[in-house]
Amino acid sequence: MANGIGNVVKHQLDHRLLIGEALLKLELFEDLSTEEIDQICTISTMRHLSDGALLIQENDMQSFDLYVLCNGSLEVVSSNSEATSSEVVISKDEKNIFGEIGWLCQKKRTADVRCYGPVEVIQIDGEGLRQFMQNHPQAGFHILRRTAVMVAESLTQTSGLLKQVLWANNI
Repeated sequence: MANGIGNVVKHQLDHRLLIGEALLKLELFEDLSTEEIDQICTISTMRHLSDGALLIQENDMQSFDLYVLCNGSLEVVSSNSEATSSEVVISKDEKNIFGEIGWLCQKKRTADVRCYGPVEVIQIDGEGLRQFMQNHPQAGFHILRRTAVMVAESLTQTSGLLKQVLWANNI
C-alpha cells in the first residue's frame, strides 16, 4: 500500500515538473520567478485529448480556464462564421495559449476549440489564476501585461488580414 501511494506521489511530481517546464517557456509567464511558476503548477492539469474532443465550447459561461497547447493542433470553429475547419486549424507554432479572451473578460466563449488529431494541453484553472494574481500583484501585473500584448498582436494580425481581403475585393 505504501509503495502505491509513493508511486502516485511520484507520478504527480513528474506531471508537475512537466507542467512547470512548459510554463517556463511561455512568454506569458517569462517575468515570473520559479516559485511563482511552481504555484501556478498547483492550479494546472496536464490533459491528453483525442481527435475531435472539445476543449472549449462556444457560448460557455461556466468555465474561464486558460489552455496551453503543448503538442498537436486545434481547430477553432464559430457557428457565427462561414469558415470551414480546414481554414481554422491552428498549431502550437502559430499560437500556444487558448481561452485568454474568455478568461480575461469573463464573457461567453466566442468559438468552439476542438482537437485536430491527438492533443496535449495544460489546463490552468482560471479562477485559481485570478486568485494567484490578487495574492501576487507584481506577478499579476506581468501576466496581465503579457496577455494584453498577445491580444493586441492578434488584433493587429486580424486587422491586416481584413485589409488584405477588403483590398482584394475592392471594398
